[in-house]
Amino acid sequence: MNEMAAIVRRDRADCPRMAAALRELFGRMQLVVDEARRMAEDAALGRQLTSELRAYDDADRGLADAIFGDLVACKDHPGVQDAMATMPVVPAPAPASVPAPAP
Repeated sequence: MNEMAAIVRRDRADCPRMAAALRELFGRMQLVVDEARRMAEDAALGRQLTSELRAYDDADRGLADAIFGDLVACKDHPGVQDAMATMPVVPAPAPASVPAPAP
């Protein structure tokens, strides 16, 4: 999230540059998210992943609002819209009694 925050802050006056930077970032992020999905399929690894991700909660607090505030400057730019549509997201952990869905 820190890198995304830096991109949208830096490029809020240059929407085409923001779109390109976000596409590049999301491409790299996809590899990490794919690995997180694989980990989440295993109950023990899924719990470990959840625990490790929660360690970032305090550090990332407020970051989403900051990203949103800068992203608004380019909200109508088609390239930024397209890039945001490809943003990979780490899946929420499934409750212990419900198995994770197959990919």
